[in-house]
Amino acid sequence: MYKTFKEKCNKEPQSQDEYEEVKLGLWCRTQRKTYKKGKLDDTKIKLLNKVGFIWDPLEFDWQINFELYKTFKEKCNKEPQRQEEYEGIMLGSWVNTQRAAYKKGKLDVTKVNLLNQAGFVWDKHELVWQTNYVLYKTFKETPTPTAPTTTPIQTITPN
Repeated sequence: MYKTFKEKCNKEPQSQDEYEEVKLGLWCRTQRKTYKKGKLDDTKIKLLNKVGFIWDPLEFDWQINFELYKTFKEKCNKEPQRQEEYEGIMLGSWVNTQRAAYKKGKLDVTKVNLLNQAGFVWDKHELVWQTNYVLYKTFKETPTPTAPTTTPIQTITPN
């Protein structure tokens, strides 16, 4: 049923999701909790792994958003702005959430390293500076049309 739900709905069941009158989201949450407690049978773990069960949906979502962030930076050559949406994801909000977690010391070191490798800008003021620098650089590299040559105005001197 889990596999069919994922194929049909193209998403991981959330806590509130029902499928064929079964609270599939709650069932998934129970499997995760039982697994974390070390009480889920190995056969069941193998079966769930075989159908692509997501053991940590928060981590899975983070990885999806991180990949989107890298793609966005590569394609757009900038940082997502606060409310910017990209491919149906509020990527600007995700970026701000990472900055806030980092400031509070709550962002895992591995994630910090991944973000650093991707060129993540932690400081919003630095972001503004970098954005303006790119604009200035583009402005300077854009050839300016040469000014039309004018003939000097002749002055007439009275005799």
